[in-house]
Amino acid sequence: MATVISSLMLGTILIISLMSSLCSGITVTGRILCNSSPVVYAKVRLYDVDINSADDELKNTYSDLSGNFAMTVTPPVDDEPNGSSDVYIKVEYKYWLYGTSWDVLTIEKIESISTFHIYVVGSDVSDHKSMASTIDFGTLNFNNEYCKTYVSMVSAIHNFAWNINSVSPVTPIRVTLNSGISSTTPITYINDIYLPDHYDLTSTRANYEYARAIMHREDGDLTHYNIMSNDYNYDQVHDCVTSTNYGDAFDHGFAAWWSGSCTNSGSDYKIDGNVAYGIEQLQTTCGTSDNGIWNVTGSACAGSIHSFYDFNNKHYELYHCKI
Repeated sequence: MATVISSLMLGTILIISLMSSLCSGITVTGRILCNSSPVVYAKVRLYDVDINSADDELKNTYSDLSGNFAMTVTPPVDDEPNGSSDVYIKVEYKYWLYGTSWDVLTIEKIESISTFHIYVVGSDVSDHKSMASTIDFGTLNFNNEYCKTYVSMVSAIHNFAWNINSVSPVTPIRVTLNSGISSTTPITYINDIYLPDHYDLTSTRANYEYARAIMHREDGDLTHYNIMSNDYNYDQVHDCVTSTNYGDAFDHGFAAWWSGSCTNSGSDYKIDGNVAYGIEQLQTTCGTSDNGIWNVTGSACAGSIHSFYDFNNKHYELYHCKI
């Protein structure tokens, strides 16, 4: 009898100990990767699995520069029939720069194309974990179009911020995957980048399109962009050596310079690669920094730079040097 009582008391003590531990808070940790690269500053939401109602969000946080996340939460009310309670995390590819109060980057996918477009915010979900005082989701290595696009775009945002020592004027920016556009290359407006179906947005191309978004914002509003895009046919397919027109070549050539995607060595500034080369020559001849080059586009009155010749002249106004 004494042995039975002791066993019951011990079980009671263990239950009370576990409840006390949970009531003091649950520590949740993990790391998020995408194809082995850290997913930085993504929104991480913790959910409790509910049987009889919608899953409850317990708390949310952001991953850090290494993809790690941690949070302490109050345990949820258990409503599972077997007496256990499972939790999981949802990773949303929304990025906030330096803790600002707006979404700077949102990766979205058009799920269907019809009169009413249905947008689904790109996200990934972990496996369920049983409730405990400490829950470690371990390393979650996702590998899909959502996270890859997010990693490339965040890299482009950081590249601009760190090299120019300035937060981009393009906020927020939305990237739409599988957008159904007929173009085989991205279409970039001011706050939106539309990717063709199943398009692999590399880090280089993300820098390229991000530069175009900034330039379009500095050039004017969306109405002005639409006029210029129609006049210069911004969305035609490009390469480093094909001649198009002065406006189109400058739009893409500047992006080619910033991203390092191509350069040429000619003086026909209707060719993207020659525009990129011309900007490099300005830097070499005049000693202009990357920040100085961006300052030329930023200092211009909206709508005043639509060719390399315009850019060269504005550079001379600012720095008394041209090629």
